[in-house]
Amino acid sequence: MDKKKADQIAWAMSGLSYREFLDVTNHIDASYHVTKKELTSEEISSAIENLH
Repeated sequence: MDKKKADQIAWAMSGLSYREFLDVTNHIDASYHVTKKELTSEEISSAIENLH
């Protein structure tokens, strides 16, 4: 992510209440873990090997 995109996200989130911020971070965290659980270590190793 480039700095401009990060700045846009930070600006958009700057008006959130603490509760809204927690809701967003919980959603991001849940999405990250779902993606993480879908890949096995073998799949990750295979994807890394295919990059070379």
